[in-house]
Amino acid sequence: MTDQAPPSPTTQGTDAARPDLRASVARIDSILRRQRGRIRSRFLLHGLGLVVAGVALVLLGYFAADRFLRIPSAIRILVSISLLVWLGFAVRRRLLYPLGRKFETRDVALAIERSFPSLHQRVVSALQLRRGLENPDSLRDQSPAMVAELVNEASDALESIPVDQVVQSRSAMRTAGAGLFGVLALASVAAMEPEALSVFAQRIFGSAVDYPRATTLVVELPESSSDYQIERSGRTATITMAAGGDLPILVVATGEIPREVELFVESEGGFESTVGMAPRPGAQDRFRHVFRRVRNGFSFHAQGGDDPTGDLDVTVRTIEPPLVANVEAVVTPPAYTMREPEFRRGGAIEGLTGSEVRLAVGTTTAVTRAVVEFLDTGRELELTPVGVTDGDDEIGPGERFEGVFPLLDNDRYVVRLTNAENMTNPRPGTYPIVALRDFEPVGRLLAPDPGDVLVALPAAKIPVRFEARDDFGLARVEVSTGMDRSDSRLAEVLYDGETFDGQPVRDQVFVTVVDLASLATVGPAPVAGDTIDLVGRLVDRRDPDPQAVDLTGRRIHVVDEAELSRRLANVFRRVRDDVERALNDQQTRREALADEIANPSDPADGRPARVVALQVGQVRIATQLERIHDGLMRAFDLHLFNDLEGPESRAASRAQDLYVEIQRSSDERRPRLPEFYRELRAARADGRVGPMEQVLDPILEMVGTADRLANSEAQAAATAIEEAAVAGSRSTLVDRLNVAASTQDSMIQGLASLLDRLDEWNEIQDVVQQVRSIRDAQRDIEARTRSAVEGR
Repeated sequence: MTDQAPPSPTTQGTDAARPDLRASVARIDSILRRQRGRIRSRFLLHGLGLVVAGVALVLLGYFAADRFLRIPSAIRILVSISLLVWLGFAVRRRLLYPLGRKFETRDVALAIERSFPSLHQRVVSALQLRRGLENPDSLRDQSPAMVAELVNEASDALESIPVDQVVQSRSAMRTAGAGLFGVLALASVAAMEPEALSVFAQRIFGSAVDYPRATTLVVELPESSSDYQIERSGRTATITMAAGGDLPILVVATGEIPREVELFVESEGGFESTVGMAPRPGAQDRFRHVFRRVRNGFSFHAQGGDDPTGDLDVTVRTIEPPLVANVEAVVTPPAYTMREPEFRRGGAIEGLTGSEVRLAVGTTTAVTRAVVEFLDTGRELELTPVGVTDGDDEIGPGERFEGVFPLLDNDRYVVRLTNAENMTNPRPGTYPIVALRDFEPVGRLLAPDPGDVLVALPAAKIPVRFEARDDFGLARVEVSTGMDRSDSRLAEVLYDGETFDGQPVRDQVFVTVVDLASLATVGPAPVAGDTIDLVGRLVDRRDPDPQAVDLTGRRIHVVDEAELSRRLANVFRRVRDDVERALNDQQTRREALADEIANPSDPADGRPARVVALQVGQVRIATQLERIHDGLMRAFDLHLFNDLEGPESRAASRAQDLYVEIQRSSDERRPRLPEFYRELRAARADGRVGPMEQVLDPILEMVGTADRLANSEAQAAATAIEEAAVAGSRSTLVDRLNVAASTQDSMIQGLASLLDRLDEWNEIQDVVQQVRSIRDAQRDIEARTRSAVEGR
């Protein structure tokens, strides 16, 4: 057995201390390894938190941007590639790089020493010297016991300090929380909108699939027509329309109906704007907007709710449409009017019903079709292109169109133009058509006057005077007479346009004398008790369908001589009463005038009230005299045309002819003309008409007196008083009043003379009536006596 050498003191001390030393070294290694693991886990947690949070944030932003901005496919692919590159860089920088670094226990010890300076480098020294304990030769004069003591102290110090505080975990926890929040946010979005997130997952790789929406906007464009030409391709549409036209747009919302819908509009110059659309009444899912008078092109799409673009991107293109340059019309009235054609410019047409209208339309550009649409009647008129020349140069076909149509009724029309591109003129102007009516002829019976004594003897003559007029001329004027006990009528044609050479009669007074005795040629002869119906008939020249009008007639009662005398006596009595009343009034005015002359008013006060009252009173007297004059003229006519002068009186016959002659030569629209009685008095004076002493001459003299009073002296007196009322001085006032007084004196004398003549006439007529009554009684007695004798 080989003897072993005894251990040296150094060896013995080392071996004695080794069990405790190994435990201390193991504790140090364990603490440092554990701390190194914690450091690595913190780096892993921090890197993962950053990467996950960044990826979640980027994906959420990418999703929102793509969802609401509709990023194009090319940009989405570019962004997706960029995100993948960024993700690889982030993983490498924040995960692989920190975890790939060499990290030994010595580095952990240094970190601990920096965090706890109170260790005084004991941990690092213990790591360095513990190898000397395992290899004593490496201690180099260092005491193993002292090294062991240092290791034990380092182990005890590490166990006594909070080494977990060497690496702060708050930053790692924040990044981990951010990553967790990002994951939760992505999970929430996925839970709320799984379809949208699924679509996003496809879109980030370039797919063109659309996101699901709560609201979908469908743009409804007008149908292709002559006003709009629509071209569609996918979700794009192009509208070609005439510049200046209106473009209606309708958007229908499906799903969740938004409160408002807008049109996003971009002009050709790049100017962007939004236009609100109005919801249709009663249809809240429909929105409408009309682009008015579109001149330039633009593009637009609808947006509202969660639909930012609608289903269509629309581009509007405008082209210059054909327009009406001028409208001319030649209106040719019907031939029966004998009027020249009328030229009208501007489109408005006015003419007589039945006229022919030749319409000519000029256009701004060449067109292929021109149509006149009549709005009220629904008719259409195709216009024919005609050649137009300007000097020696041909303007070109299709720039002027003509058509002919009859003017039948009031209407409105528009001119529709169509060019080679099938485009029509927008908002064509509306022009009126006024059809003037050919009115019925009108007229009025002037004589017999309704105020006349409408009685006549069986063989009397009835003077008829009436006015007749028509806007385009009369074709026929006649007077018909009949009796109530006979259906036969006697007609007299006063005017026949067919036999008239020249311009037709449009306005004229017609005069005739109806002889009641001539009724016997068509029926029974009139006798006392019959009623004569007198009617005037007017027929115009309208072609076709002439219009006829019967004037309001007169009913004349046939009476015997006794009844006529009684009626005439009543006429004269009324005239006599009027004369007496006028005389009394005139005398009263004369007395008031004398008082004013004696005490004249002062003209400085304006129009003197008393003179004005005199003037008003004199005007009233003039009115009374006119009534007296008219009553006497009426009485003269009754005597003249009832042949009371005697059927054999040639002078009375000549007076009747003069009546017709004067009446026909005058256009006065009155029943009786004073000119006839004046002319008759002149003819009596110069011998052209013989004496009519039985009844007519006395009445004619009274007519002349009344004429002088009413139309001469009454007017002169009223004028003199009027001049006095406006006189500038008292002397002038008195002078004019004296002139009026002189005239009034003459009027009083004339009225007194007229009153005497009427009294005398009435007395004579009373005697005549008594004689006629005795004669009639005697005739009755003779008739009875004869009957009695014959009865024996």
